[in-house]
Amino acid sequence: MFESGVDSYNITEYIKGSISNQSDYTAGDAIHTLDLVDKLLSERKSFQGNEEDFAENVVSISNSIVSNVSPWKGMTISTHRYKTTSTLVSNVEKAGFQYLGSRNINDCTCTYEKTMTYSNMEVRYQTSRADELHNNRMRNASIQVPDHIIQQLGTECIDSVTTNYLIQNAETQQFPNQVSPATMEQKIGSGLVDNILGLSISSSNKSFTISDGMDPFKIFISHLEYANSEKTCAFWQFNTNSWNTKGCYYNFELSSDAETVCDCYHLTNFGIIVDYTGFI
Repeated sequence: MFESGVDSYNITEYIKGSISNQSDYTAGDAIHTLDLVDKLLSERKSFQGNEEDFAENVVSISNSIVSNVSPWKGMTISTHRYKTTSTLVSNVEKAGFQYLGSRNINDCTCTYEKTMTYSNMEVRYQTSRADELHNNRMRNASIQVPDHIIQQLGTECIDSVTTNYLIQNAETQQFPNQVSPATMEQKIGSGLVDNILGLSISSSNKSFTISDGMDPFKIFISHLEYANSEKTCAFWQFNTNSWNTKGCYYNFELSSDAETVCDCYHLTNFGIIVDYTGFI
């Protein structure tokens, strides 16, 4: 459909300019835009020299959609809304690894970082040695990579994408407010902290595993609300477009009223489900 990488860049440039000026942006507009960006990413196979600008456009478009309440309110079918959320998050991740991959062809150095900060998103695309990932800090959250993972990855160059979404989930319902499946009491009495953190690592030569008894990834998520509520750590499962708690646990010792700490045995996008009625 698209003949070259230049075409895909120009399309995202047009979308970025038009979306920022639309106050009447609809649910259909948002779904179509994100599906189009996903297709552009899939069909952009050859490197054209403007990968950095293309990746920036993808992040800017995503932020514009995250920060606009109207299209999310217009997605009245929750399954469509959550699928759209998965597409948005996946697009940002794909754009990052695609950009870092193109950059690494021409630059063999192992130290590179590009951080983009927008109103509702912070995104970091990074190439580094594994030990530089130990404390991955963002504006309102951070991920601590355990030492044994650093040792497994060794001295090779690692591409990583870190994301921090600040959402208005009470209004937009971009993400479910509860782990699936949920009882009626949980649906009524639970909410999502508006701070989603994600980390993905691409290692070409090694894979990493966390066995029983090993230290987990530690996820630190700041929040101003829900100080006295029971909290559940969860990760976003793309194949079901829902929250899942498997392999993620609330750390009672390190958590506080202002920050929740989760121990997780895998990497993806993390959120905190809170229960303010006692039903969870």
